Amino acid sequence: MYNSQRQRSERAIANDEAILDAAVGATLRVGVDSMSLRDVGKSAGLTHGATYARYEDVHELLVDMWQSRLCGRAIEILEASIRAVAMPNDATVGEIIDLIRRPEPRDVAMVEMLLTSRRIPVLQEEVEPFVNMYLELPPGTPAESESEFVRIRSLFAFTMVSIFEEYYFDADDEYLRFLKETLINTLQIDLGDISGQTRSLDVKRAVFVPEDDLRSQLTYSTAMVIGKSGYYGATISRIARRVGCSPGAIYKLYKSKEELVLDAFRCIVGTQWIHDSDFAHILDAETIASLLSGEASNENALRRNFTLETVLAAAHNQVLQPTVSGQLKDPGGVVARLGVSGVEKEWLGHMTHTIASASKGVRWLATMTDSAKNLDFSEFAESLRLALAREWSKVQSAALEDGTSGQPLSPS
Repeated sequence: MYNSQRQRSERAIANDEAILDAAVGATLRVGVDSMSLRDVGKSAGLTHGATYARYEDVHELLVDMWQSRLCGRAIEILEASIRAVAMPNDATVGEIIDLIRRPEPRDVAMVEMLLTSRRIPVLQEEVEPFVNMYLELPPGTPAESESEFVRIRSLFAFTMVSIFEEYYFDADDEYLRFLKETLINTLQIDLGDISGQTRSLDVKRAVFVPEDDLRSQLTYSTAMVIGKSGYYGATISRIARRVGCSPGAIYKLYKSKEELVLDAFRCIVGTQWIHDSDFAHILDAETIASLLSGEASNENALRRNFTLETVLAAAHNQVLQPTVSGQLKDPGGVVARLGVSGVEKEWLGHMTHTIASASKGVRWLATMTDSAKNLDFSEFAESLRLALAREWSKVQSAALEDGTSGQPLSPS
């Protein structure tokens, strides 16, 4: 009897592991929203009955996946961020870059689970303790400790963004080399080294305001519905009902839901990130800090939630992916319009990608915890700005010597 019980227990454990492995794979393949318990069981090599004997529904599986596989990994990545901030060098920052270059399946699944949980109540209940303990600033934290807290969480969020995007939207070794050097230089800078005139962006200019025409109204309503319910929960009928038109009126303008979403994405991303006139001063004091603060502001909740959900959907949708991928690396096509070439163009592309990822990191933090709007991101942002400004001066000097400089930036 004892051996028989032990054998069944071992089989049950093996089945659990197989289901969890298959669930992680399904997250990467189709995403949390499209995951099916039946398909997970089939991938695990189990019968339909055996899978449902273990999990009542897919949400129960997601909860178990978070508890047993993903939460611990999130903590490990946060601890890697702590080491990099405490002692920034080739080894500690290299650990972060390796996570981005070669993420494990559970790393990517963890990021998607954290970002999706906000609209899945049963999952949010399980994820919330991690958010409260690790991502929210404890009351009464001294100013010096708060600065370190913000740096660590900014790096953690930046790492999450990069893991997700480099996995789904193609890793670039040249960019990762640039990023490693930039992060080392950023984390080695003390705020005492920073001085200069402050120039802030007007973050309200980035808020999308719809006009009276149908296309503009559809853009706004698409962003609202997707931001609240996710891409798969946003039907053409729901969008049409919010605008006050028929689904047929939408299909006269757009051939498909994907075409509508992409048009909204281009419009909102192009509006929200930064104007060309502001980009010329992106390396001025406090400009990046202002940009990050704008990302955390509740005024930008509409585009924050919409762009997040569109990025999540594009990871598993081949129609959305090319456009979204291009906008992630060069939001609004700002670098493409500068008219520079060669080393300057490559460097500016990497710089824009880095600043955009830092912005998205703050944006993602703000979707997980409302307390992000109260954090001062200048500790991370100003160090990043100064590290980029110093390197840009070297790149520009070399280009001037070659006679190829377009002088698109004027850092103070």
